[in-house]
Amino acid sequence: MLEKQNEELKIANKEYYDISLFSKQSLDPNIRINFERDLLQNNPIATALNSIKYKSKTHTIELFLKHIAAKIDKNKKQWNFEASANKIEYSSVCIALHKYIYIYGREITKQSAYQQELEKISLIVQETINAVIIADASGKVKWVHKGFERITGYTLKEVNGKAPGSFLQGKETNLETVAYMRQLIKNSKPFVCEVFNYKKAGQGYWLRIKAQPIFDNNGTIINFFAIEEDITKMKAIQQIEESENIYSFNQ
Repeated sequence: MLEKQNEELKIANKEYYDISLFSKQSLDPNIRINFERDLLQNNPIATALNSIKYKSKTHTIELFLKHIAAKIDKNKKQWNFEASANKIEYSSVCIALHKYIYIYGREITKQSAYQQELEKISLIVQETINAVIIADASGKVKWVHKGFERITGYTLKEVNGKAPGSFLQGKETNLETVAYMRQLIKNSKPFVCEVFNYKKAGQGYWLRIKAQPIFDNNGTIINFFAIEEDITKMKAIQQIEESENIYSFNQ
């Protein structure tokens, strides 16, 4: 009797597990196959897929499932990949559980389009003499171009994932300006300011920073885009003019 109850419980748990994984309301494709490459279960979104484009090649669903079954043998528990179907891009994960392979897709079309837009922006600004930075929502560097490397002496590899202030600011950097920038970044606001920074080699220089938050379609901030102009020479000229004005006034 107890064995029968345990078996019924296993069946019930499995049915609940399948229902939760293959919800008809899911907007993402879910598929289950076995290691013999048989399609056992999928949801309506997956059923509507006619073909899969993977690494620039288009495959029928049947052939791609065979590829997955061959890719994940019983010694490999997980495989992540990106592919597209019906002009929609997906980030997918294949997980081997017991005698089945579960395939879950998550639509990333908007993220992919945004990344392509960033790449276009990158190409446009490659030749500008100013420094250009793309940072994440918290202000950590994600990308810099050649102008930044030329002005600061730092490469992207050296600064990726760091807050610019952690390696550019020094003893003569105005702390009020630093606090001003941090507050506006925290509040996802654009700003323009002038700040005294330091190059990798130790020389000080003046920057005019124009920073702009970038939002997704839901109004959530995803990046900061900043153009930084070296105004050291302009500041030096201003200082000379101010000194001359003071001298003339005292005569």
